Amino acid sequence: MRALIAGVAVAAAGVAGLLLSEAPATLRAPRSPLAALRAANAKLPRPVPASAVRRGEAASVPGGPSPALAALDLLRRGQLGEAERVVNAAQPADVRTSLDAATTARIEAELDRLPPRGREIGAWLIGKSPEADASELLARHLRRESDTSVRLTIVAALGCRNDATAVGALETAAAQDPVDPVRASASLALTGAARNDPAARAFLIGRLAAEGSGPVAVAVATAVGRVPSDASASALLASLDSPSQAVRLAAARGLENQAGHVTPGTVAAQVAAQQDLAVQVALTESQKSLAGQLDVSLMNGCTVPSRR
Repeated sequence: MRALIAGVAVAAAGVAGLLLSEAPATLRAPRSPLAALRAANAKLPRPVPASAVRRGEAASVPGGPSPALAALDLLRRGQLGEAERVVNAAQPADVRTSLDAATTARIEAELDRLPPRGREIGAWLIGKSPEADASELLARHLRRESDTSVRLTIVAALGCRNDATAVGALETAAAQDPVDPVRASASLALTGAARNDPAARAFLIGRLAAEGSGPVAVAVATAVGRVPSDASASALLASLDSPSQAVRLAAARGLENQAGHVTPGTVAAQVAAQQDLAVQVALTESQKSLAGQLDVSLMNGCTVPSRR
């Protein structure tokens, strides 16, 4: 399936093949601008012709169906590509505005009737809803969804909401989900909440110890590294003793974000203690970053590609 959410993160290849990228929850950019089409259709009579809906253009016709309702109609018809194009062509603010309580509930009611790709589109839309209960709708579907691809989309949508319900659902998934990519993705999705919520931060740090040296621990170490705090720095330093090189590398790279919580001298001592050359290099880069000798913005791209 073509990319739906560019930052939905999964990877699984070998022992360390499960480093997941932080994913912004946005759909693919539209293939071409529709400005000319909007101008041409500005004086069309109403209702909007069915052909415009079938082509995925209804959302761009002034006075036509809202993006969410147009997409929902296409999802019901099984025209999944057209539904995706409708949402891509609409302005993000228009998508959000179109997702009132009634429309959000209608999309939620259709999810179980749709194929996996349709459920991904529907879950993404619900995640963009301004309605307070949207997180509960997503959490409910996450609990009963069987398709891993759809569950990863739901996790990404929850990660963009960051309210108490979303955080609770993500913590449950990070701790209990039987599928490694889902646990890893949920851990990374908690990064935003953990920056501001000490409880979420403590949860992530606890997961780092609980995951041990398995592949999910790589994603958790990456998440902890993105949350500056004394506790995060201590957890990352402890992870440098992990039997997994991938975990040690993730911890070493995460230390560069811990300015004010670990000193360059402490990291330098870890460089001397490490026997692994790759980890030594990563620690040296973090040490220089902490000392203000490197542009950290050039070094934060250490993430694997999207699953698609």
